[in-house]
Amino acid sequence: MSYWLTTSMNVANKRKETLEFLDSKNQTFFLPNDKVWVTGRVEEEFKLVFKGIRHKFYRSRLISVRLSGEVDYIPIIISDEFVPDIEKQSFQNQFVEIGGVFQSDDEYDKYGKRHLRLFLYAKFIGICEEVLQNNIYLEGHIYKPPIFRKTPLGRIITDLIVAVNVPNLRKSFYIPCIAWGRIAVNTSTLWVGDHIAIYGRIQSREYFKKDFINSESGVKKTAYEISAVDVKVINEESGS
Repeated sequence: MSYWLTTSMNVANKRKETLEFLDSKNQTFFLPNDKVWVTGRVEEEFKLVFKGIRHKFYRSRLISVRLSGEVDYIPIIISDEFVPDIEKQSFQNQFVEIGGVFQSDDEYDKYGKRHLRLFLYAKFIGICEEVLQNNIYLEGHIYKPPIFRKTPLGRIITDLIVAVNVPNLRKSFYIPCIAWGRIAVNTSTLWVGDHIAIYGRIQSREYFKKDFINSESGVKKTAYEISAVDVKVINEESGS
C-alpha cells in the first residue's frame, strides 16, 4: 500500500490542490516524475552559456519570495528550442511564471573535484501577475542512506538524495531533499532503493565553506535543495 506521511488535513488539502494545479498545465513542460512551476522576478537577462548542435542554452536566476518573506534564488537554464526568440526578449526584473523540470549534472572545480550542479530546466516562461508559486513534484528512489540530524536551533531534519530516473535520456537526476519534523523522523528509516514521491518547494541557502578544518578562511556558497512538504512511500506492486 502506498501512503503519504503527513496526517495534517491542511497539508493534505494543499497537496491535493497543488498536484491538481500541476496536472492542469501543459504536460509537455514536465516529465511524469519531475514537475516544477514557480513564479518570481528574473534577476538578470538570460546569458548564452552553451551552443549545441541544434540549440543554444541560456542561464539566469529567478528570485522567488516565500510567504514568510524569505528569498530563494533558483538557477534557470532555458533553450531556444522552447523560447526561439529569447535573445530578442527582455526578462530582467520581470515577474514571470516558469514551468519545467529540476535537473542535476556534474561540474568540476579547478582541482578536478566533481560537484553536483542543480538547476531548473525551463520549458515555459511567461510574464504573469505577482502571485507567489513555488511547487515541485518529484518521484524517484532513495539513492543514499538518509541522514537524520538536528540543526543548531534544535530542529529535526533528514537529508535525502533522490534519484529521478529519466529513461529517454538513459540517466538519472540526483536531487538533494530535506524533510522536517515528523516527516524527518519517518523518512530517516527509509532504505536505499525505496520508491518515494515528494511534494514541496525549491529552496536555496547560503553557507560558508572553510578552506580546511578549523580554518577561518573560505568561500561563501549557495546550496539548492527541495524542502519536502509531504513525502509519499510508494509500494512497488501498486505503483500509486
